[in-house]
Amino acid sequence: MQTALPFLALLAGIVLFLHDTTRDKQGRYLAGYDAVLETAYRAALDRYVLVMDTLHSETLDRGEVIRLFAEGSTADDAGERDRLRDALYRMLLPTYRTLTRHNVHQFHFHRADGTSFLRFHRPERADDPLMDVRASIRIVNREHRPVSGFEAGRIISGFRFVRPLALEGRHLGSAEISVSFEAIRDAMGILKAGREFDFLLNADVVAPILFESQRALYHPSGLHPAYWEEDRLAAERPAPVPSHAVAQAAAVLRADADVQRRMSDGGTFTTTVNAGGETLAVSFLPVRDIEGRQVAYVIAYSPTTAVAELWTVFLTEVTVAVLLVAVAFFLAYRLQVDRRTLFERTRQLNAIADGMGEGLYVLDRQGRATFVNRATCRMTGFTAADLLGRPIHDLIHSHAGNDGLALADCPIFRTVLTGRDFSGIESFMDRQGRVFPVEVTSRPLVENGAVTGAVTIFRDITERDAAQRALREREELYRSVVGTLSEGIVIVDGSGVIADCNPAAERILDMPADVLRNRSAMDPGWEAVGPDGAPLPADSLPVRRCLHTGQPERDRLIGLPRPGGRTAWISITCEPFRKGDDGGNGVVVSLTDVTAREEMDRELRRSNTELEQFAYVVSHDLRQPLRMINSYTQLLERRIAGVADEEVRQFMAFIRDGGRRMDQMLVSLLEYSRIGRKGEPMQEADSRELVDEALLYLGPAVAECDADVSITGTWPRIVVSRNEGVRLFQNLIDNALKYRRPGASPRIEIAAARADGDADFLVRDDGIGIDPAQMERLFKVFQRLHTRDRYEGTGIGLAVCRKIVERHGGRIRVESHGEGHGATFRFTLPAAPAGAEGSGP
Repeated sequence: MQTALPFLALLAGIVLFLHDTTRDKQGRYLAGYDAVLETAYRAALDRYVLVMDTLHSETLDRGEVIRLFAEGSTADDAGERDRLRDALYRMLLPTYRTLTRHNVHQFHFHRADGTSFLRFHRPERADDPLMDVRASIRIVNREHRPVSGFEAGRIISGFRFVRPLALEGRHLGSAEISVSFEAIRDAMGILKAGREFDFLLNADVVAPILFESQRALYHPSGLHPAYWEEDRLAAERPAPVPSHAVAQAAAVLRADADVQRRMSDGGTFTTTVNAGGETLAVSFLPVRDIEGRQVAYVIAYSPTTAVAELWTVFLTEVTVAVLLVAVAFFLAYRLQVDRRTLFERTRQLNAIADGMGEGLYVLDRQGRATFVNRATCRMTGFTAADLLGRPIHDLIHSHAGNDGLALADCPIFRTVLTGRDFSGIESFMDRQGRVFPVEVTSRPLVENGAVTGAVTIFRDITERDAAQRALREREELYRSVVGTLSEGIVIVDGSGVIADCNPAAERILDMPADVLRNRSAMDPGWEAVGPDGAPLPADSLPVRRCLHTGQPERDRLIGLPRPGGRTAWISITCEPFRKGDDGGNGVVVSLTDVTAREEMDRELRRSNTELEQFAYVVSHDLRQPLRMINSYTQLLERRIAGVADEEVRQFMAFIRDGGRRMDQMLVSLLEYSRIGRKGEPMQEADSRELVDEALLYLGPAVAECDADVSITGTWPRIVVSRNEGVRLFQNLIDNALKYRRPGASPRIEIAAARADGDADFLVRDDGIGIDPAQMERLFKVFQRLHTRDRYEGTGIGLAVCRKIVERHGGRIRVESHGEGHGATFRFTLPAAPAGAEGSGP
C-alpha cells in the first residue's frame, strides 16, 4: 500500500492537471462563444441604427414632414391636433409599411414634453405622458441627442432608436423606431446560422411600466424564475418554437444551481449541456437598458462537438496517464518485489550460511573475501571484520605448514583464475596459529559468462582424521583379536558371498582363506549332516536360513564330512547385520569345533541310556524277589500269629514296612527311568488342557482338603509330551496339597504367560514353606525334607518334575521366604510358534 501511495498521488496530480487544462481549454473555447454572440448582437443593433439614421436623414428631416409635425405638436386645439396627426400618419404610412418589411413594427413621434404624439403601430393611442416611464424619450428631449438601446415600454418592450427633431434650431420633440427581439434574432440568425436564440426580460424592470392589457403577452420563463419571456402565441409576430434539444436544455439549466447563480449575478458566460442526444453551447449575454440597468438576457443555443471532443481527449489523456502510471507502478512494484525477494533470499542464504556447520566464504577476482559465515569465524578465530575485504588466503591458508603457499599457487584461488572446480584436503591456520586439516570444495561464480569470484566451503576434519585413525587402530585390534580366537569367524555379505574369515575358520572348515573368500554360501558344493547323521537339505543350512529370514540362527549343530569317513561337528551361530546406511544385509557366522564335545556327549548319552536301562531292569527285576519276601513274610506272620510275642510281632512289622517302602522306591525309580523313553511324542498341546486334566486326577484330593485353586493368565500352546506335561502339573499341584498348613484349607494359584518364545508357568501355594538352606536338595532323587511319619512319599516327585522340564529344554526353580510362607515353583516349556494361542484363564 505504501508503494502505491506516491503513484496514486502522481496519478491524481496528472488527472487534476489534465482536468484543469481541459477546463481552461473549454473556458477559452466557450469564451469565443461569448465574443461571437456579443459581436452578432452588436452587429444586429448597428443595422437598425443605420436604418434610423437613414430614416432621419431621408424622411424625417424633410421640410413638409418636419413642419407638419411642428404644427401638430404645438397645436392647442385637440381637433386641429388630431387633423394634423392624421395628415402626418397618411404622409408617412408608406414609409412605415416599408419599415415593417424590415422588421420595424414600431414608429413613434413624441412632443418635446415627452407625451406621445403619433404611434404608427397604435395610432388610436396618443397624448399619454412618457417622460417618466421612457428614459430614452426623457434623455433625447432634455439633452437633444440621439439614443439607441433596449428599453421597456408600456405596450411592448424592445430596442429603441430615438432621434431628436428640430426646425430652424427649435427643438420640436423626437421620433423613434422600435424593433422586437425577433428582429434582432433574425439579424443575428443571418450572421450566425444554425443557432437558436432566446430573449428573457427581467420581470422586476418590465412589469411596473406595462399597460395592464399588455401583461398577457408575457409569462414566466422556464429557465429562471426572475425572468419573463414573450408569449409566442399571443405576440404580434410569434417567435419560432424552440427545438426539442433546446427545450430539454432549458429544463437542465433551470436545475443547474451554478447557471441560476450566474444569471442572478447578471454576468456574461457560456456553459454546455447535453440534451436531446447532442451537446449544446449555451451563451448568456446580459442586455442593459439605456440607463445601464441589466434588464434582459440574450441566450444563444449552439450545437457543438468541440467540448465533447475536449473531454474525449481528456479521457484519452487520463487513460494514457493511468496506463503510464500503472506501468510505472507495476515496474516499481516489481522492482520493489524483486528487491524484497532479493533481500529475503539474501537474508535466507545468509541465515542458511550462518546455520551451516561448515565454513563458507566468497572471494572476488583479487582473492578478497566478500562474505564469510559464522562457522568460518568460529573455526578460524577471526571476526567477519577481520576477514571481509582482505585476502583471506594470507590469513588462514599461507602458513609454515604448507611452506608459505603463494596466492598464485593456491588451488582454491586458482578456481577464480581457471573457472574450474576444486576439491581436496588442505591445511588452514586459525588466529592462534593452530594448523588444522580441512576438506575444501571451491566453485567459480559466473556472471554473464565471466568468472567474478569463487565460493568455498570447508569443514574441519580434525575429529574425522582422529576417528579414522582410531578406526584403523580398532580394525587392527579387531583383526588381532579375531585372529587369535579359537572360534571361527566368517563374514558373509547380503548375496551370500564370503567376504572375510579368520585363521580359526580356515582350520575348522579345513580350507585356506583364499579359497573361502568369494565363495558363495549358496554353493551346492557345501555338504553337511544333521545331529542324527542324515544329510541336511541346502535350504536348511543355517547361513542360508539367516539370509532368507533375517532372523538369527543360534547353536545349530551340523556335521561336516572329513576324509576317512570322519565327521567334524560344528556349532554354528549366525547373526544378521546391516552394512551401513545403504541398507545392505550380511551375516556374521561363528564356528565352534565341538567334535570332541559331541563325541563325549554321544558317549554320555549312550552311557545314560545304558544306566537308564540298567535302572529300569534293576527296579523291575528286584521287585520279583521283593514280592516273594513280602509274600512269605505275610505267610510267616499268619503262622506264628498265635505264638509270637510282642517283640516278634514288632520285628515282623519292621520287615513288612521295609518291604513296602522298598517296593515304593523301586516303583518311583522305575517311573523316573521311564521319563523320555515311555512318554508320548512331542507335539503341540493346549497348556490349559494339561492343567485341567491334572486337576481331574486330583479332584478327590482337592475336595478332601477343600482347596481353593485359581487359574490366571494367558495359556499358550506348547510343544510337549502330553502325558509328561500332565504328570508335571499333577506332581506340583499334589505337592501343594500335601504340604499345606495344618488345619487350614490350601490356596493354590496356577498361572501362565508367554515370553521370548517360551511359556512361563508358576504354581504358588500358601503352605508350610521351605527353608532356603534346603532348596538345593529339593529336586534330587530320594531327597526328603520331612520325616515319613509327617508326610508320606519317596522324595522323587520333584526330581521327576525337574527331569520332565529339562527334557523339554526348560528350566525349573523354587522360591520361598522360609518356613510358614508358602512356596512358588516356576518353570518354562517351549512355546508353539507365534499365532498358535491356547485357552484363556
